[in-house]
Parts: sequence; structure tokens; C-alpha cells
Amino acid sequence: MITDTSSYVSILLHGAGQDAVLDSLRALAQAAFVSPTREGFTVVYPEDEDAAPWLASRLSRALECPAWHVEADDLALTWALFESGDWTDAYDSAPGLLSGEDAPPSGGDAVRLCGALGRPADAASDIAPILRAEPLDEDFGYLHGAERHEQVVDALGLPPQLDYALGFRALERGEAGSGATPVADLTLVRPPSPLSVRRYDLVSPLPGAADEDLLAWLYGDVSGTLGEPMGRSLGTPEAIRAAISGALPESDVARPAWLLTPGGDFALDFALGPDLGERDHVTVYVSASEPAGLRTALARLEALAAAAGWRALHPEQGALRAW
Repeated sequence: MITDTSSYVSILLHGAGQDAVLDSLRALAQAAFVSPTREGFTVVYPEDEDAAPWLASRLSRALECPAWHVEADDLALTWALFESGDWTDAYDSAPGLLSGEDAPPSGGDAVRLCGALGRPADAASDIAPILRAEPLDEDFGYLHGAERHEQVVDALGLPPQLDYALGFRALERGEAGSGATPVADLTLVRPPSPLSVRRYDLVSPLPGAADEDLLAWLYGDVSGTLGEPMGRSLGTPEAIRAAISGALPESDVARPAWLLTPGGDFALDFALGPDLGERDHVTVYVSASEPAGLRTALARLEALAAAAGWRALHPEQGALRAW
């Protein structure tokens, strides 16, 4: 059931029971609310929403199940689908939002989504036009991301006893949808020492691009004041994988859409996503249990970026370093 019309992040798992999900969250040291399992589906509402794609991938890999990571707000719906840890599908209802471009929705494989979530194949024909509808389409448009998400959930025929659109903060306030699982029936996992997960983005700046321009281009407001790109293409996913694995030979190249560089006390996860063409940035999740591990991970990220001529940016901390 879709009940919240504010921004939210949720992860829907198919085929993993609540107890197994709770065990995995504790092993990953991440805070989240977890719903009861209904008809084989369990919803995770993560506290660290920036790291939710990382968490969805890790849960999918650990539990060997599909994970549907969804983000919605007043303007857009985006998702990433993971199957056994591999990133197999991505969707963005408004890909030109930050740049100010009038771009139609991109990605979203309705057939793949139905297959991963065990729904009837003919549901894909109902989902596809929902995905392709542009926000201001007079006949069939969605101004709000949650509205589009609700239509996809309905077309999938997901269990109505679950809330798919609430976020961690709303649940902390005791909010829940009428007719769905009460907050009291959800389980909160809050590890005493949560694993630190930070998001960075690798970009290749155009000559003369200042840090503040790069940051505004990548994380800027939705007004489109910086419509011109500040970075060059990093290349195809294949070229990006080659650059990363060349600098970090321990990368797990067997997972082409989600590279993992493990270390004794840190990990770098590179979110490349499905092969949809050249990329202008790559998201990296830096995870470490101790400050020393975090410093080591950031040093590795700096070295990679320097070797490739890229920059590593953080939405709040700015650039890692100027090279």
C-alpha cells in the first residue's frame, strides 16, 4: 500500500524472510525498520538513505534474492533492481532533472522487474506505459514520484498489507498507512556501532571547471541553473571497469555492474549499473568499520582518481583533493 506522499526510500526483498533479513542487517551493521514477511515479500526502510543502493546490493547478495531499491520524491521516481547482488535494471522518471533538460523517462525493464519479483509476465504490459509516461503528459502523466510508484505496485499485484512508500523518518514518528502493517509490528535494527558508509562520485572535469561548479552540476538544485555539463564522459562501463581494475587489481570484475574492492578493514563498491551507454559519473560507496580503515579507503580512491584523471566528489564534503 502506498500511503506517504513525501520523499522516501525503501527496499523490497522477494524470497527472504524477516528473520534472515534482520540477521543480514546486523551483520552489515546498518540501522533499518523491517516489515513482517507477507507472501514472500519483506520491506526494509533504511536509516542511511544515501547508502540504500549499497545496502540493497549487499542484502541481495547475502540473501541470494532480488532487491528492489526505490526512491521517490515530489518530482521523480528512481529505482535499482539487484538480483543475487548484481545490478540488473535501473529506472529514472526524470533523468534531466538536475541539468534542466526536458528528457523522457529512461531505463526500467518491466519484464525483468516482473520476473525478479515473481509476478505474472502479462503484468509487464500494464507497467510499461506507466514507466514511459512523461510527468506533464496530459492524458497519462505523474507529477509526483509516489503516484507513479503506486501505479507500478498496483500493476505488480504486490501484497496490500505492506507499506512500500514510507521512509525511516516517518516510521520513527510513528506514521503508517491505514490498513497496512502497524508500526508496532515492524522490527527496528539499530547496531551500537554502525558501519560507516559514505557516497562519493567520480567525474572527469572539463578544463577550467571549478569544484563548486562540479558539485552544483552533480548534486545541484532542480532549477536547472547549470544546464551545461561540467564533466566529460568517463567512457563505457567496460572502459570504466578496465580503469578501476587496472588501478585496483583486487576488484571483483566478475560482477560487471557492481565492482567490489575488498580490504582488511574497508571496501570500495563501484555502482556501474546496467550497460545503458557511456557514463558521466560513477558512484562509489566507501565502507569502513574504523577511522583508520576509512582513511585507507579514501587514499585508495584518491589514487584511483589521480591515475585516471578523474575527481572524487562528496555531496557535502566537496572534492577529496585537487590534483
